[in-house]
Amino acid sequence: MVLGGAGLVSLAFAEPAAAEPQPFRVTFSTAAGCGSAAAFEDEVLKRTDRLRLADSGEAALVLSVELAPSAEGIEGRLTLRENDGLVSVREVPGGDCEEVLSAMALIAALTVDPLARPDREIPLARRMRNRREPQSSPPPRPRRESPKRVIPRREPPKQKQEQERAEPSSAAPANAKPGLGFGVGQRVTVQTAVMPGATLGLGAHAELAVTGPSLWSPRLRLSGIFSQSGEIDAERGLAEFDWITARLQGCPVRFGFDRTWNIRPCAYLDAGRLHGAGSQIEPSDEKSVFWTAAGVEFSGELRVFGPLALGVEAGILLPFRRDRFLFEPDTELHEVPVAGFSGGVGLGLLFF
Repeated sequence: MVLGGAGLVSLAFAEPAAAEPQPFRVTFSTAAGCGSAAAFEDEVLKRTDRLRLADSGEAALVLSVELAPSAEGIEGRLTLRENDGLVSVREVPGGDCEEVLSAMALIAALTVDPLARPDREIPLARRMRNRREPQSSPPPRPRRESPKRVIPRREPPKQKQEQERAEPSSAAPANAKPGLGFGVGQRVTVQTAVMPGATLGLGAHAELAVTGPSLWSPRLRLSGIFSQSGEIDAERGLAEFDWITARLQGCPVRFGFDRTWNIRPCAYLDAGRLHGAGSQIEPSDEKSVFWTAAGVEFSGELRVFGPLALGVEAGILLPFRRDRFLFEPDTELHEVPVAGFSGGVGLGLLFF
């Protein structure tokens, strides 16, 4: 048993040294105003000596790097193209260019070297040898397949799974998989089908939403809304209205797959109370009626910073009852119309 163990140890250390470095080349594109192809090449060569820069015209592994700004900082996209035509893509978010480039370099190194680690750094002399200038007439280099090569989209080995858990920046981007999110917010509302004229109100809501890249991303929102008309001067006295309702809103789909904005078509149901009171009239009286209505609207959200988002809604309100308020015998104060406008604008916190 001791001899067998020693043999395994010697093979494990001898195999990486005997492996011929695999050629690679980098294409680099950035809209974030940071990073460079040379910096990325150096990050890759720091982590493994089983890769070297390809000579001119030599068949090689192609690493395509794209950087773009995002709400969280920088969004990176790494595309690996093998000589056999296999293509794999990884998206890597992070706080800055250095963090994202380092994570993508580790992913690239792991495709040919399972021993690559973020804390491993190849000596400078060996890196410079693998960064040698392209030759004018490069000799043909037989491509040597590594039996332990890892493809990112296949099942990764245990060591790589542990590495990805240790490196948050190499994880999948936020909102890449379906999940459940929670949000709260407030709105300044305007209605034209509840009380006489257009009236402002205040609303607050809580919501649950399915998150992910799919068009089918339902959201359920429960709101409470209060509005008051102020005094209305009628021929025989003064009248005042107030309205309070609960609103249950459902939005089955979402347009806009970027986390920074979205638009949803929605439908809702109202249940509450509409109250009217008369004054400076004899006898004074007041009346409350059950309020129920339905409506359709478009709801939009734009993330301002972190979880803070600006929200806007606009649509049509359809009351189920057309109640009338009047001073007896025939001084009409208000009749609920067939339809009207309903909208709102405000801020919210989205925890997804």
